[in-house]
Amino acid sequence: MPFSYDALQRRLVGLPMVRIVPFFALGILLQYYLVLNPWWLLALFVLCGLGAVWRASTACRMLFLVVAGYLVADLQPRLKSIPTDRALEIELQLIDDGMRRGDRLRYEAEILRWQEPRTKAWQGGAGRVWLYADTTQQLAGGDRLLLRKRIYPFRDDSTSYGRLMQLRGYRGRCYLAPNEERLAEATERADLHLRASRLMRRRLSEQSDRAAVVRAMTVGDRSGIGSELREAYARSGMSHLLALSGLHTGLLFLLCNLALGWLGLIHHGHRVKNLLVIVAVWLFVAAADFPPSAVRAAVMCTILQWARFSSSYYRTLNGWAAAALLLLAWHPYYLFDIGFQLSFLAVAGILLVAVPLGACLRTRYGAVNWLLDMLLVSFAATLLTLPLSAYHFGIVPWLGVWCSPLAVLLGMGVVALGLLVLLLPPLVTLVRPLLLQVAEWQNELAEWVASIEGAVSELTPSMGAVWAFYLFFLLLLVGMWSWDRKKSVHL
Repeated sequence: MPFSYDALQRRLVGLPMVRIVPFFALGILLQYYLVLNPWWLLALFVLCGLGAVWRASTACRMLFLVVAGYLVADLQPRLKSIPTDRALEIELQLIDDGMRRGDRLRYEAEILRWQEPRTKAWQGGAGRVWLYADTTQQLAGGDRLLLRKRIYPFRDDSTSYGRLMQLRGYRGRCYLAPNEERLAEATERADLHLRASRLMRRRLSEQSDRAAVVRAMTVGDRSGIGSELREAYARSGMSHLLALSGLHTGLLFLLCNLALGWLGLIHHGHRVKNLLVIVAVWLFVAAADFPPSAVRAAVMCTILQWARFSSSYYRTLNGWAAAALLLLAWHPYYLFDIGFQLSFLAVAGILLVAVPLGACLRTRYGAVNWLLDMLLVSFAATLLTLPLSAYHFGIVPWLGVWCSPLAVLLGMGVVALGLLVLLLPPLVTLVRPLLLQVAEWQNELAEWVASIEGAVSELTPSMGAVWAFYLFFLLLLVGMWSWDRKKSVHL
């Protein structure tokens, strides 16, 4: 028979992290749905660990990982209490650019500190809130606000949605009325992100939509992007370009490896290069104020670069799974976060679809191969994220899917040229005109796609349909890996 269980086992032997993550994630899911005695679980954890080590039992290993996931989720620190029955003075920082909900925009905001007006004693941060604001409010990700507001808790914390929001660190909702006067603009921190943003403003030396897009894609400063341009990016399916993510971090990772490649010519130079690349990636993420998607990409890049540093055996899928495991161990309820899900699904699509297809369609011409790789990467990432994205956001940008390769290509140009402007002052005069022109082309593409009638459909698939799609993809993948062939290509 062309398919065999032995072939699947041989494929998975070299991917230990891929085998570990599903069982660890299953433990987190069980903690969300079931409340069990932690002492009994701790005893089971020890017994399964002993059985896995001494008896080499596969069942003990699997149960050990499931219990480990449950315990890690159960031991997460609980949020500090915060009054929800009266108005407070709250300092918030917006995490994203907002998502349209009817006639309002909903922002994810971090509570930096709060105080009761009568006591005047500031308390530390206590989680996150959903901030609802009218579309006339000029707000953007990264803004810091000082408001006098009441936090309205979720109606019933015992419901699935309310409990999930609590576990993810959300305290409730706040509402910002149209043209409501704020107490003050919160004091900005003099951190690396703020300094990088100010430096980029000075070197671009203009206030325009194209300059705002450059700042958003290089230092994570989205404050200058107008509501109309933001809406055009959302409707065209290109809004991911405005938020610093794995695309931007991965590009920096590749550029640093290319720029420092000459260090491999000297004794122990490759070790110095690997350390410098890791430092550069995390400095870039720090300059962007540690957006979660960029942090996830930086973790994966660090694992890859460290494997090179230590000369250890490395497979890309192992790095992808190891990054997922580390992030879930640090914050288990990332498992329910849409950003986490979309980020890792996009990378999975690239590794499982784009890479094998690219190897099969390789030609003798480097330019053709490069263009083909761009198309396949864009197609694969979009394919695996589209059902989940449509379920959460209710929009399917049909034309944007086909224009995605060109959008990604322009985005890569903006990031690469923007980093040159930020890091190499002598090149500012030479590079700045080209950088702003590429950003303008990207804006025009987003506006053109958004303006075409029928380019975007409002479609929300059911959760059952989403699960059916990913189950079909998983079964197809298992079938391909079970195909017993003499030559196999490892990712």
